[in-house]
Amino acid sequence: MRRSLLLLPLLLAFLIVAIAAPTAARSRIALGASDPNGWNPAVLDAHIAKVGVKPALWSLWSNWGSRAGQANCVYGTGNCAFPTDMVVHLHNLGIDPVIWWQPHDPGNRTSGTYHRYARILSGQHDAYIRQWAKAAKRAGKLHPGRRIIIRFAHEQTGTWFPWGIGKFDNTKKNFKAAWRYVWREFKKVGALKYVRFLWSNVWPRRYAYPGDKYVDYVGLTILNFGWDSKDWRPMDPMVNNRVKNASKFSKKPVILAEVASGDAGGSKARWIKQGYKKAYKKYPRIKGIMWLDTNEPHIEAGHPDWSLQVPADQSALAAYRGLAAQGKFRGRIK
Repeated sequence: MRRSLLLLPLLLAFLIVAIAAPTAARSRIALGASDPNGWNPAVLDAHIAKVGVKPALWSLWSNWGSRAGQANCVYGTGNCAFPTDMVVHLHNLGIDPVIWWQPHDPGNRTSGTYHRYARILSGQHDAYIRQWAKAAKRAGKLHPGRRIIIRFAHEQTGTWFPWGIGKFDNTKKNFKAAWRYVWREFKKVGALKYVRFLWSNVWPRRYAYPGDKYVDYVGLTILNFGWDSKDWRPMDPMVNNRVKNASKFSKKPVILAEVASGDAGGSKARWIKQGYKKAYKKYPRIKGIMWLDTNEPHIEAGHPDWSLQVPADQSALAAYRGLAAQGKFRGRIK
């Protein structure tokens, strides 16, 4: 009894310290942007000038079949080759590239040459995949502390891309098998020490997920078309729904790989301010957010102008600049 009484003050002191101790701080979010011309250093410079700070993440778009008429993928011809020069340039600036690696031929959407996962699984693209993986490894070695993030065959459950499930002979099964096949090719050449794979979708679906072993980050698309007030969708409910859904089958950290809003149905500036702040406060799994800083009126879906410089009063850009200057949005991907 006496020993218990002597221990009681110690236990009380321990409880007081435990209660008073601050909880671990939420990691900072890495901000980034995506532009179809992001391979041009001048486009990056312009983005930095208008936002006021360097992005932590910057996208580079690469199509397997963009070869300018060449049978093989030759560096500097089209944009099929691994973008070595720009990756090194980004790493020199302390920026991590997010490469949209699209199994696609922009000049021929109906050929199926690069869009079919069966062709990957039959080994028809082995030489190209290995060439690309080896180039990624060489670039990664120059800055081993940085990341090269590959967003392969994104939004594959949608109907809008020719590499989607349901197009040609693409199935849920052979998409997952093709993803794992590509991942293994990178592993064989030792590229996974520098490369991270981003599985990305609009609506995360278990049936299209290759498994946590083959994925480093789960990517989500958050787009508010917002043509009018009835169609306006705040960012937070979309994020909440998709993060919860992804959590049912993956424990991997989340990157909001495409985030943007129109401006016709509400305040784009408010959409950015509220959405980004809630993403930081409510979802510790979110490690990065990438703004889709482009206008794509040519796309069949009829996208609004996502650019930060729209609307003309620059309110959206001002809102984004304000967030980018805050410490909690100055993180980096690990």
